[in-house]
Amino acid sequence: MTKPSGVWTYRGADVEELLPKIREQLGPDAIILERRETLTGGVAGFFQRREVELDARPGQPAGARLDVREDAPAEPGLPGPQGEGDDAAVAPPPQEGFAEQLARLTQAPAPAPAHRPHVDPAVSDAPAPEPRPNPADSELARLLRGIALPGAAAPAPPVPEPVAASEPESEPASEPQPEPAAEPEHMAIVPAPAVEVELPAAPEAAGLSRRGLTTRFARDVVEETVARVGPFAAGGELEPYLRGALAARIPIATPKVHGAGGVVGFVGPGGSGKTRCVARLATAYATRSPVPVAVVALRPKDGGAELTRLLAPAGVTVHAEDDAQQAADRAAALRAHTLVVLDTPAVSPRADAELRTLAAELRALRADELHLTVSATMGAAAARELVAGADVLGVDAITLTHLDETEQLGTGVELAAESGLPLSYVSRGTAVEHGLRPASAEDLARALLA
Repeated sequence: MTKPSGVWTYRGADVEELLPKIREQLGPDAIILERRETLTGGVAGFFQRREVELDARPGQPAGARLDVREDAPAEPGLPGPQGEGDDAAVAPPPQEGFAEQLARLTQAPAPAPAHRPHVDPAVSDAPAPEPRPNPADSELARLLRGIALPGAAAPAPPVPEPVAASEPESEPASEPQPEPAAEPEHMAIVPAPAVEVELPAAPEAAGLSRRGLTTRFARDVVEETVARVGPFAAGGELEPYLRGALAARIPIATPKVHGAGGVVGFVGPGGSGKTRCVARLATAYATRSPVPVAVVALRPKDGGAELTRLLAPAGVTVHAEDDAQQAADRAAALRAHTLVVLDTPAVSPRADAELRTLAAELRALRADELHLTVSATMGAAAARELVAGADVLGVDAITLTHLDETEQLGTGVELAAESGLPLSYVSRGTAVEHGLRPASAEDLARALLA
């Protein structure tokens, strides 16, 4: 609180908080001269909080005189120099009560720019300075606005309204002397409470929510980034760190099979792209590596016709077996010198009996890697149900499919992070060749922030 030329400035969270203090210290006839809204605090231009500033001066009791001579002092109610002309008695302006001031201030026009110095028009004719650009309006400031740094103090409790001071009867109003202990009440910086992150939808503003990540997950990533590098970076410099923090949360599977002598299987519900992933993995090894490849299909509904058609250009042989033991014997004979890719019947996560049967068959087949195909178009709740149901099968990783059909990549990414199942492959499009790629945390983070 400052006192330039009889004008007192009060700062606080809102007008309702400041009016009782003004009335107590300056009297019930106090006059509010100006109301401003400012920004204060923050880190590197971010997380600034809004405050209200009120300029006030003591009121003029009834019968007081204002000296309007040219050499009269600027403060009202004080006598001018002795012996310099006649004093002109001027009636004081009508006083505005606190009820009227409260109604006027709560309907005030748009707030003035932050940190605008006050110029009393009755004292100075100097034009008001031009507002300076607000660093809080930068691109990443809009992204991070509303996020409280970890460890921020809780908001201060509301100050009870004090009892109004008694009105003086005859003496002119004098400048009150504030209590030293009362000053920190309106000078303390009250941090804004933490709120849910509302990430903008525009791609240039890193619309993580539009990419399928939940608000909670996105908020955790942003808060981690701001807490770690916020004091050292500003503006667009935060984006690479944000991408790195997001990539660090995406688990990636380490392959167990690198060539001949292993069995790699795919399981998943109907329509998840499971059979096409089998054809794509077998084609990739058959056309771009010296490793011999064969496919074993367990109880295919079409007798293996679809796989045979998809793999014909790559020259991969398909062995369709309706009996689980025969399929296990076939895989055991092939794996000595061949990479075996295993296709399994589609199964629903709610079909408990079918899941238990398939789990027993997979144990006999001795798959070294078992990948659960999850479509990126699935909702978060359905994807979690699928992972929970497939737990009995002993899956090792998640293959994220149909990436070309949606921008909601965050659903599969967050599913992997929450379930502990790492991502092994990503699949997109309809072409068999070049349609399957090993999952990359950096590529997925870049796509989520595109």
